[in-house]
Amino acid sequence: MTKYATALSRLSSAWVAFGGSAREDATAYLQSASSVAACSLGEELYFWGGGAAALRRGYNALLFEIPGQRGAMYSNPGAELFFRPDTEVPLKYVCDWVLARADVDPKRLALVGWSLGGYFAPRAAAFEKRIKACIASTTLTNWQTDVLEILGLPADQPCPRNLESKIDLSTVTSRFIAQGDIRYRHGASGGTIAEFIDGLSKYNLWGLEDKLTCPYFNIGGQGEGQLAVDGQKFYDKLTCPKAQHIITTKEGGEAHCGVNDESLAHQIIFDWLDDVLN
Repeated sequence: MTKYATALSRLSSAWVAFGGSAREDATAYLQSASSVAACSLGEELYFWGGGAAALRRGYNALLFEIPGQRGAMYSNPGAELFFRPDTEVPLKYVCDWVLARADVDPKRLALVGWSLGGYFAPRAAAFEKRIKACIASTTLTNWQTDVLEILGLPADQPCPRNLESKIDLSTVTSRFIAQGDIRYRHGASGGTIAEFIDGLSKYNLWGLEDKLTCPYFNIGGQGEGQLAVDGQKFYDKLTCPKAQHIITTKEGGEAHCGVNDESLAHQIIFDWLDDVLN
């Protein structure tokens, strides 16, 4: 058993919320605690990420934590379960586990990713074809570019080597990414900031547009700035069945991951899933 299968052994406990539907062809709604900003654990994601909403809408729900997410790391100390760009590897074990259940229809397996999960989910769906629908909130195309922008560095120029003296570390966000939790969970706390940022180049969706073949839903908000702009560009290049909803300020819920009106985001997602899968 690999370390990924070991990390998923906890799926048999509190994170599994099956029973949302009594139908033999019940859909499984997979979601990963991928939020970087909130650093959510699976238990938290049950509420704000749509787990409880899935059950109310008649779906089974499976919440899991892939390498790099706090619950996986805390439950497996010393296993070096750091973030990795090839999300399809741990997702293989998730799909193996959930599709071994008699109450899951393999034709109705949906995956959603929030925040950094907006990279992880489409990356996994591009290679793991057992995923039949994919939702990203919002589509995150290039993690390196986003981190450079957050740190106030130009994303269209080579990354300087002596970033320790160039980055303004007076803000909580910059310290969180460049010195603390995020850098550690990428397994890069022992090197320089520049080396950490170099490694983020692997977290890139560009070039995978044709590999995404399942129905795809991009949900974002007007308040997400460049992140939403880049997600729109990637969405426009997709050739798979697709739809999107950019939540406006007037609607409410326009913040990152719809955190200022999560119930609206859940409604939009499950309305789409109902149409696509049912």
